[in-house]
Amino acid sequence: MEGHASCIVSVAFTPDGLCMVSGSYNNTVRTWDMETGKPMEELSQGPTNMVKSVAFLSDRRRVVSGTGDNAVWIWDKKTGKPVGEPFQRHTDFVRSVAFLPDGMRIVSGSHDGIWWESHL
Repeated sequence: MEGHASCIVSVAFTPDGLCMVSGSYNNTVRTWDMETGKPMEELSQGPTNMVKSVAFLSDRRRVVSGTGDNAVWIWDKKTGKPVGEPFQRHTDFVRSVAFLPDGMRIVSGSHDGIWWESHL
């Protein structure tokens, strides 16, 4: 699968395995159709720095990304646009992001040694 202009640093699948999300150092997040191997959406209207981590919400509607500008972004997969403003709680790049099973909270871990739980 090709679609990023720089190295891919994070990937995640939907629980059913039909979609994948990837994050790259070229400031983009892409979703992929795993049956065809083709890109679906490019979510690139928010991060101003390298994407470090990505995750899918279990319902496949939203994607979360952590970036080198210390932010956590939530994306609407259907529109390809950010959902609200990014969470800016970290003082260094966001190394890891995940949705909690309830789908209403995000956890992020940063190079600053701190983790945050954020409610959607």
